[in-house]
Amino acid sequence: MSLLMTFLLGDLLGVTMICCTVLSRDADMALSSCGANAVFQTATKDSSTISMETLQEICKSVDIPVVAIGGITAANVKPTIEAGCQGVAVVSAIFGAEDATASAQQIRAVVDSAVEGKVS
Repeated sequence: MSLLMTFLLGDLLGVTMICCTVLSRDADMALSSCGANAVFQTATKDSSTISMETLQEICKSVDIPVVAIGGITAANVKPTIEAGCQGVAVVSAIFGAEDATASAQQIRAVVDSAVEGKVS
């Protein structure tokens, strides 16, 4: 596992990772979430990307919510939810948009649709 960042926010402890060879169901520690990074190319950081297969492997290997990070847009968010992510972290697609509210709403609509597709 390559731990890129561990963060603490109130009572929530999370970790950002690019693969899951160490963090497993038996080693979830007291983590509240896991960020899988970077799923797509992004201008906010210089890093390589992980494949959808790796993202799916991460989601299956832990019992905590996985959040996809990196280059998330309305056009590419659906496969991250289909891979098992329970959330996404978005920066550029919202803050770089001419209409940030509309961009956020569009991403949310795609996520909601993908979640509904997994449930039915």
